[in-house]
Amino acid sequence: MTIHMKRSVNGALFSLCCILLLLIAACGNDNPTRSAQNAPLISSPSSENRAMPSPAFFQSEIEKQLAEMTLEEKVGQVFMIGIDGTAYNVAMEKQLKSFPAGGVILFSRNVTSVPQLAQLTNALKENSTSPVPLVIGTDEEGGPVSRLPDEIIDFPSAAELGNSPLSKTTAIGEATGQTLLQLGIDLDFAPILDVNSNPTNPVIGDRSFQSNPTKAAEHALAFAEGLESADVISVGKHFPGHGDTSVDSHLQLPVVQKSMEQLSNLELIPFKKAIQAKLPALMVAHLLVPAIDETYPSSLSYATIQELLRDEMGYEGVIVTDDLTMGAIQDNYSTKDAALLAFKAGSDLLLICHGESTAEESYKQLLQAVKKGEVTEERLDESVRRLLALKQTYQVTKKALPMPDVQQLNQIRTNALKSDSQ
Repeated sequence: MTIHMKRSVNGALFSLCCILLLLIAACGNDNPTRSAQNAPLISSPSSENRAMPSPAFFQSEIEKQLAEMTLEEKVGQVFMIGIDGTAYNVAMEKQLKSFPAGGVILFSRNVTSVPQLAQLTNALKENSTSPVPLVIGTDEEGGPVSRLPDEIIDFPSAAELGNSPLSKTTAIGEATGQTLLQLGIDLDFAPILDVNSNPTNPVIGDRSFQSNPTKAAEHALAFAEGLESADVISVGKHFPGHGDTSVDSHLQLPVVQKSMEQLSNLELIPFKKAIQAKLPALMVAHLLVPAIDETYPSSLSYATIQELLRDEMGYEGVIVTDDLTMGAIQDNYSTKDAALLAFKAGSDLLLICHGESTAEESYKQLLQAVKKGEVTEERLDESVRRLLALKQTYQVTKKALPMPDVQQLNQIRTNALKSDSQ
């Protein structure tokens, strides 16, 4: 299925922006394998009936914004960082002013209640020093992985939804998106595209929708469709597939000993369907997959990100790393070296969830790499254009939102739980 957005203008805007990004990147990149054959990234059947500005308008807007940014601001855009605390304070202000990060990810450590969370996200947006609005994200999968305040009704796990009608999965996705948006959260690191093919997997389990790859894909994309209808950015994860691992990548590096044929026949199926559905963003996992790259984890691997995901599979959306402070990376790399490797490999957004100094060091190293020519500014601009297009499409702003009503949020979620018709 193709992801259909409630605001079809959004779909058309992102489609046009991404076509232009491909053309711009092709002019500044001599890689002959990159093409626009898979654009647009998000489509809506009704968008063709709407009067839209010309593609030149979108090119002009993004290029104008890019031209007005300093090098430091552009490098900052490719980082999404974790923060400490539940209220905007002097320490948090100092952390965010250490460099102009493009995004913030929130965890349970940042959440105590609905009013508190809404106040925090409003303060983060309003006090961001970057000229580009801050995108705020979280992991809200339902089931065991939820960052929402305790007064919000819980949603079932992906595994439970995987045995329900697709309409219910979409309804749960939409209610999740509506809840997040009212709390000031723009991006959800969901859905899980991993296939639950290993019952002893210590980290995926009921976070996956199904053990059948086709059904897993159908439900994951139904959930993403719900998020999209609420105008929340969906991020499919964990490429190239974390479902058949015996090690938790939060602790150490899993090794997936499968041939490319085996991967293509199982793990990659949901990702192929996500690419066909024009999912706006994908997360790359910390996995060693020797059939793809014998040396580097997938998240740091040019062979995985650029050659497989971009060139062979044709994905042109935003590519995000998993958290670069996880054990799978920390056992083998410093965070700053991992961030640089991930960016060189083709990632657009570098996720650093823990450690204020760690994030700042990573930012400074990438900045110096660009200044020295180790990373070209053209390569940096390629990722920043994608991120600017994503933020424009989803209307990410610095504006404060009204305080959400807990009863109303729970009514939305109660209605979604009752949605079980075909």
